[in-house]
Amino acid sequence: MSEDLHLPEECWELVLKFLKSPKSHSLEPLSLLSKQFLSITNRIRTSLTICNPTLPFLPRLLLRFPSLTSLDLTRLHHGHLDALLNQISRSSLPLQSLNLSGHPTIPANGFRALSLKSATLKSLTCAHMGSLKDADLLLIAECLPFLEHLDLSFPEDTDGSAGPVSDVGVTALSLALPELRGVNLSGNFLLNDASIFSLCRNCESLEELAIFECHFITQRGIASAIRERPCLRSFSVSGFGCGTKKGDFSRPCVTSDFIAALVSLKSLTCLDLSCSSISDELLCCVAEEGIPLRKLVLQGCCNYSYVGVFCLLSTCQSVEHLDIQNAEFLCDQRVEELCEFLGNLVSINVSGCRTLTDSAFFALVRKCPC
Repeated sequence: MSEDLHLPEECWELVLKFLKSPKSHSLEPLSLLSKQFLSITNRIRTSLTICNPTLPFLPRLLLRFPSLTSLDLTRLHHGHLDALLNQISRSSLPLQSLNLSGHPTIPANGFRALSLKSATLKSLTCAHMGSLKDADLLLIAECLPFLEHLDLSFPEDTDGSAGPVSDVGVTALSLALPELRGVNLSGNFLLNDASIFSLCRNCESLEELAIFECHFITQRGIASAIRERPCLRSFSVSGFGCGTKKGDFSRPCVTSDFIAALVSLKSLTCLDLSCSSISDELLCCVAEEGIPLRKLVLQGCCNYSYVGVFCLLSTCQSVEHLDIQNAEFLCDQRVEELCEFLGNLVSINVSGCRTLTDSAFFALVRKCPC
């Protein structure tokens, strides 16, 4: 009977892949059941976070998990980073994603060594780096010409030894990375319109662009840039139309030129306009054009009302993630009305909507089954 129930290892591998969650530690209980399962889970594990206690065991781990495609080095002491990149470069991992966030700098020697052996690397995250300058962008462009996703958000410039990233560096990057599909330049405060224009013009595969807290980028610049790349699927920006004082609700509103450019993005599925001065006109124009939004973030926005939100959600009923934090016009009755159009809703943020009661949340749970 036991022989009749025996499954080939290939079948068990398919079963365990199906059971695996995005977090690889979900495989650990399964690996304890048998030597066969241990062997399979070792083979199908694709991500690993390396920290200081892991270092003595790293050579064994790299052999144990031959299918690793994603490495997270954010918990590693920065003094070990250069040597570790050199060590990883000597492995045969099919690496696709690397996260170096939070380190003081990108170590040039180790980074170059890794790039020579990791032609498959498609995604690089260097968020919250202690120092990020144009020379780092040139290094990335030199080493990873086939990069598709790049996160350079919110550099901290903790050493103050060099100037921050500028339009010159971003323009050079855009010319060197023709396969770039997604880029996050949020928090690079010196960038202006030339940066996003060069990205949208030169990166023909660009689908995702995030420019939070880039205060020198204007509505006119954004409009000119996104017209160059009508295939954008995700666009994130904050603080446009803002005055100089926080909470200034009389600040300039969104322009007709920006609206016209935005609604030309017929494939847009994610729109994040956090902390910006928008309008009901913008939301209604998005609705009229039938933009297939699945994620809409209006957190902290001003100069719009329930009219605009109702117009958009009643037409674009594909929204799965909705963030209308601090929308003071919301009340229980209006939430119940909106629930009629939110059949696909997966998550919603209504924090800061002070007039909402339990009734609104019961309505969301009852009418939004996802």
